[in-house]
Amino acid sequence: MSISRLLAFACIACAICGCTKTVHQPVAAYYPGTFPTTQPVPKTAVYSIRFLDENGKKTGGLFLSHRLLAAGEDAGFDIDEDHGIIAVAGTDWFPIILPPGYGAIWSATYQKKTQFAKEVSKAGKMTGKAAGYVASGAVGSLAGDDDDDPANAQAEKIQQKREHNNRIADYNNHH
Repeated sequence: MSISRLLAFACIACAICGCTKTVHQPVAAYYPGTFPTTQPVPKTAVYSIRFLDENGKKTGGLFLSHRLLAAGEDAGFDIDEDHGIIAVAGTDWFPIILPPGYGAIWSATYQKKTQFAKEVSKAGKMTGKAAGYVASGAVGSLAGDDDDDPANAQAEKIQQKREHNNRIADYNNHH
């Protein structure tokens, strides 16, 4: 199978199957009459306040509540004697007013690569490396490079070191 056919197949498969999935990350909920709480956010993302109906379904949201929070920062709610219910986001806090009969929740929505997308990306990188090796071999043979040339030996050592570093980086990215 030619490289162009393989790449075309990968592109079509991505379009059909999708390369990302939408993740909805709820963090801390508050319902009137319950004790408010704060919790650390699991992932760096933009979090906002959404309203919860009596069944726990998200409806609407609080305009201008979007906050960029780093993983581990707190998000949640508290009660202040002077301001009533307050929203807490990291070191920031602000008073909020809930519609009657509704609760509130901090949540984030973001895209995450699927395993399929990760594998296609890895295959694309390998295909690119293979094409690079083929091209460098073709150029070398056309130029009449000698394998015993000291410059060639040095270039090969550098390439081996780069490949070794790439393998370590790939390992670290997947573990």
